[in-house]
Amino acid sequence: MNLLLVSSFDMNDNTVIITAGALLIIDLALLLKRQRNNYKTSGLKYHRVSEKEEFDLSVSKISDLSKQTSAVFLSPNKFIFTSKDGEVGILSNKKYQVIYDVSSNVKDFDDGIEGGLMCVAVYKINLSEVCLCYTVKNKNVEGGQTLIVNRYEFDGENLMFDKELFKQDYPTKIHHAGTIAFDSQGNLYLSTGDGGPQGDPKNYAQNLKSYRGKILRLNGITIEIIAFGLRNPWKFSIDSKDRMFVADVGHSNVESIYLLPNLFPKKPYNCGWNQYEGSTKYADSPNIKFEDTISPIFEYKTDSNGKETPGRCVIGGYYLDKLKLYIFGDYVSGYVYALQEQDKKWIQVSRVKTPDENKIYSLALVENIVWVLGTKGLYAVDI
Repeated sequence: MNLLLVSSFDMNDNTVIITAGALLIIDLALLLKRQRNNYKTSGLKYHRVSEKEEFDLSVSKISDLSKQTSAVFLSPNKFIFTSKDGEVGILSNKKYQVIYDVSSNVKDFDDGIEGGLMCVAVYKINLSEVCLCYTVKNKNVEGGQTLIVNRYEFDGENLMFDKELFKQDYPTKIHHAGTIAFDSQGNLYLSTGDGGPQGDPKNYAQNLKSYRGKILRLNGITIEIIAFGLRNPWKFSIDSKDRMFVADVGHSNVESIYLLPNLFPKKPYNCGWNQYEGSTKYADSPNIKFEDTISPIFEYKTDSNGKETPGRCVIGGYYLDKLKLYIFGDYVSGYVYALQEQDKKWIQVSRVKTPDENKIYSLALVENIVWVLGTKGLYAVDI
């Protein structure tokens, strides 16, 4: 629509006279545009924070249910959870009941976010298909772990083992990743970490012959690599447009969030690790060009006392279509953040700290409400 309201046009001197009302509209539009682009950075290329809070975020505690690593909405007032120590439970009408237990298998995991029962995935079109992702003790390597993805039949109350879909041995207790999720077509995806030790010295994340440090599509018979060059993508999510938001936990400098716009790319996306950490060099002399990687849409310094985005361990979240916000968290700081895309740049537009010295294991999207699953309970994010 043309905002220029021309009151007269002089053919002799090519002068366009614009009404005062139109000038006011134009001035307001320019002012709003300037305000939307008014953000500050920390020196990192993709760390952008709005000069003022554009949304009011708050959190409210809704349950004392703690140490849950994932949650999926099944039906009104009915949700399925996984706990780090190996329990699968149903929360129905505010009553919690354990329906499956792999705790005898998931012993010997790290006390932080690493290992244990990490995720449940439910195919929304066919609720009878449920998958679990967890780690067990590596039988072949002392101190190592093995990542497993199993499929189960689900009758609404009980899980019955069907078959194993994936297994990956790791030499250490760190960097297993461990999110599983279905896209709208029923394809199952898995995130894997580089497996350690620190720095990925054997370059597994960049090696396309390895399944470590990847986003994988599990098709039963075949396994496809969707993205590689990841350190520990502990949590990812798939939005209504089948885009994938991936949060990759940094080594010591940068926490990164990537947006994979197409789950069927012509070639796998390279997120850069272990040559780059976010937009910064990790290797002294990277053997790949940064422009040949997919850039993070947002990154922040690994610093629990960071002024704008404090944290040390990014926890991926969910995109809210109606608000056009991506909500994510940080395990160490306990903060929840909101990002919004403005003029093709993702900007942090709000933040809030969860109470009770809570650490964040995961976020969940339940009927368009984001839940925070933490060490001190279950919280709802209010916007």
